[in-house]
Amino acid sequence: MFTILQAQPGGGMPMLVMMVAILAIMWFFMIHPQQKQQKEIQKFRNALSVSDKVVTAGGIHGVVRRIDEAENVLLIEVADGVRIRVDRNSLYANAEATQQKSASWLMGKGLKAYWKLARVFLSGVHFRNVLVFLFFLMVSASFWLMQTLNESLQVDVEVPLQLQNVPSSVVVTTELPSQITVSLRDRGTSLFRFFRHKGLSPIVFDFSKYDNGHESGHVQFQQTEITRLLQLQLESSTRVQEISPDTLEYFYTRNKGRRLPVEVNGMVSTTPQNYLLGLSCQPDSVEVFAPSEVLDTMHCVYTEKLDMTNLTETLHRSARLQGRKGMKFDTAQVAITAVVDYYLEQSVEVPIIGLNFPPDRQLRVFPSKATVTFRVGSVKANRDWTKSFVLAATYEELLKNEGLRYMLHLKSVPEDVSNVRISPMEVDYLIEQVYNPEAEQE
Repeated sequence: MFTILQAQPGGGMPMLVMMVAILAIMWFFMIHPQQKQQKEIQKFRNALSVSDKVVTAGGIHGVVRRIDEAENVLLIEVADGVRIRVDRNSLYANAEATQQKSASWLMGKGLKAYWKLARVFLSGVHFRNVLVFLFFLMVSASFWLMQTLNESLQVDVEVPLQLQNVPSSVVVTTELPSQITVSLRDRGTSLFRFFRHKGLSPIVFDFSKYDNGHESGHVQFQQTEITRLLQLQLESSTRVQEISPDTLEYFYTRNKGRRLPVEVNGMVSTTPQNYLLGLSCQPDSVEVFAPSEVLDTMHCVYTEKLDMTNLTETLHRSARLQGRKGMKFDTAQVAITAVVDYYLEQSVEVPIIGLNFPPDRQLRVFPSKATVTFRVGSVKANRDWTKSFVLAATYEELLKNEGLRYMLHLKSVPEDVSNVRISPMEVDYLIEQVYNPEAEQE
């Protein structure tokens, strides 16, 4: 597969020959037939006489009644008592001959009539013009191709690359590109002959030839080496103008690799009405192949930088892993799942209890329960949250309280809830002395 990029101007002789040939063909197929037709028409006009049937350029049929040679005007009768003056040069056909010719088209029946119609069409001027146009088009294309092939052309060719004889104990961590683009310059005929009969074969690199025997290695090919390998296949007149990329390289290692966890790199957040329930990668770890000095500095593998903000629902997406030259993963990308849940608001009745009271004292509050309102995720909304909250007043707090009302606060709040509110915020309380007969006996 190649693409023509540029052609250098060639000699002017092919163009001159093409122009002469086109002029000759134009004269033979167009100018000469028209001149011949004009002579026949003029001969017909000069031979007109009284009582001849004619047809004007406008399609009017009539009979010649008088000829004025001085003014070159004819008086023709188009109907009984209706006569018009027409110029001699406006008459093109004899009406009687035209009618006879038209009637002859429809003579015969079936295929014979259609054959005559086809012959009339094929011998007509329009069909001849179409043939002339197609002939000119073919001649022009042929001359263009001949001139193009005679010039110096630059073409882009895609050449495959192959790395062979890689041992099973070696992992190529950075591969060679699958192909390179080569710009070649030569005469069009030489390039056409080369690609028609031979073409470029893949460039093959033998791994064993460049193996240094170490644990890891890096092999690089400069443009001069690639050009040398290409010239072995090309004609002696063909020149390599440009190679893209101009430098080829590959990395390899004999390490067995190490499995490291995958971490998401980027921003993950939800809207205020939602929250992130979970974030996972599949697979959650990958096998990493790299030189030992690189593996020893790695604790995890990061994904490409992601922007997953203002999420309102669970998101599934793929992400490529961040690597560098000389490093390879057993999988190029991972599937990320961000599980998003929405908040619900719930309320529960929680009893108010007293803590650290002496045996002969007890707490009475009014009311005895308070309503706790909180926000929780929908997946946890069906739990019984009554025992998860602790509303308590300690004996020490009440002794220090100077007022008659006590402001409630939670002693225990679950981790899964937020926006906790208590109603009522303050309660009336009373510390009662408990009658204990055993204490009195003592």
